Amino acid sequence: MIKIKGSLSKQQISDNIREEKINKLSVELRECVAKKKREFEQSYRNDCETFGFVTQKLVEKDKTLEDRLKVALLETMKDLQSDTMKKFDEFLDQIYGFNCN
Repeated sequence: MIKIKGSLSKQQISDNIREEKINKLSVELRECVAKKKREFEQSYRNDCETFGFVTQKLVEKDKTLEDRLKVALLETMKDLQSDTMKKFDEFLDQIYGFNCN
C-alpha cells in the first residue's frame, strides 16, 4: 500500500467515522456512549496491566524469556486494543442504528 504524504491513516479514518456517528446522537445518547467508552478503556487498561504484571513475573523467574515475551506482550496489547475498538464500534453501531431508524 502506498501512503501519500498528508493522507489519513486507516486509524484516523476510523476515528473520524466514529466521531461523526457520535456527533449525530442526542446529548443523552452521547453521554451513554462516552460512559461505555470509558468502561471499554478501563477494561483495556486493566487487561494490559495484568498481562504486563504476569510478563514481568515470568521474566523475573527466567531472564532468557525477556525478548520473546516483550514481543508477545506488545502483539497481545495491540490485539487487545483492536478487539476493544471493534467492540466499541459494534456498540456504537447498535446505538446509532436504533437512533437513526
